[in-house]
Amino acid sequence: MTETERVTDKTLRAWLNAGAVHRDIGGGLSFVATTAGAQKGQASWILRYRFGGVAREKVLGRYPDLSLKDAREAARQNRARIQQGVDVAAEKRAERLKAHEQVTVAPSRKPGTTATSPRPTSTPRSCCASSAATSSR
Repeated sequence: MTETERVTDKTLRAWLNAGAVHRDIGGGLSFVATTAGAQKGQASWILRYRFGGVAREKVLGRYPDLSLKDAREAARQNRARIQQGVDVAAEKRAERLKAHEQVTVAPSRKPGTTATSPRPTSTPRSCCASSAATSSR
């Protein structure tokens, strides 16, 4: 029986109860938690791989939101994409950037206003007018 087959959800909970953890599950899949994360019962599933001779990492998700079984399946699917020549970490980063750009480019309008509605104006305060008048004395 290999180490990969012996890791169970019970094993993961025991690792978290012991504190910070960094364990390789197998096939490039790692289970990582900081001390604070372990106290909350949370950890990250990280896929480690090499792409173009460079070590890369991709966070697959959080434990317990992503189970051991689902993390293994996600790692398997990502490894298949890597074998096809796709850098899965760069792909995820590009998707996140695209989503962020769409959010920041979207016009911010208050409900009930139109694109041609004038914006309210305020009268600017002249911070230098009183000092200019006093400096000429």
